[in-house]
Amino acid sequence: MFSNESKYQSPFGEIKHSYAYEKFHFKGYTKGIAIKYVKEGSECYLIDNEVIDVQKGQFILVREGQKFEAQAKLKAQNIKGLCIDLNPTALEIDLDKMYNNPIFFNLPFDCLHFSPLGENLDQLRSNALSNNLSKHQILETLNKEMHTFADDIYTIHLRLSSSTTKIDTQKAILIKLLSAKNYIHQHFTQKIKLDHLAKFAGISKYHFIRLFKRCFQQSPLELQHQLRMNKASKLVKDATSNLCSIAYDLGYTDLAIFSNTFKKHFGWSPSQYRKMIN
Repeated sequence: MFSNESKYQSPFGEIKHSYAYEKFHFKGYTKGIAIKYVKEGSECYLIDNEVIDVQKGQFILVREGQKFEAQAKLKAQNIKGLCIDLNPTALEIDLDKMYNNPIFFNLPFDCLHFSPLGENLDQLRSNALSNNLSKHQILETLNKEMHTFADDIYTIHLRLSSSTTKIDTQKAILIKLLSAKNYIHQHFTQKIKLDHLAKFAGISKYHFIRLFKRCFQQSPLELQHQLRMNKASKLVKDATSNLCSIAYDLGYTDLAIFSNTFKKHFGWSPSQYRKMIN
């Protein structure tokens, strides 16, 4: 059984919550530029004779007026997600540029750790946004985030083009790099070895580091450092938290190393930063 329940509708488009409680097979056409997001379970899409697996926490973008088929990957599972059709005429975006980007559509993107668009999809499916924003504002926000997301993917396409002109290869590389980036987001408080990360992505260490930095404009270790410092700035604000505990929780071996790293990043030691903001 499969169902779509309309939740938000405005001139910017429509948002529907999707549900499936057993094996299903659904055929349809996209009414606008579609976002298909899987909150729970996993789905399999058939688009232009291409099979696309969308796992929990991933979304794909589909062209307007595109015929597609969707079904559950497993015979029996609960699936929850979002089906969003954005009105192309309401998008403040270069549509030709977006449609001509060969790695923009029909590619699964990890939701939480890639862009504000993905983060809001997860919140929206959990109804976390509806308390603060009107239906019109929610869709308007998604449209603006789509603009930024489209520009980001176009830039990544240009960067990958310097390594290979083959579109299928670009897609395969991006999927591998995104899996590695997602791994860093999940394990940034732990010691991450580049050998392990490259093996996890399925790319040789030399090519992995080069491609990752070219694609995301920072090395894997620079991303880990950024995530640690972002988390540290939030934790240090709490005057009741112990600085030694914060250091160890973020993966530093002692307070001195954490304090020196924090000061190099922000210009103040953790204790100075705490006094300044409290």
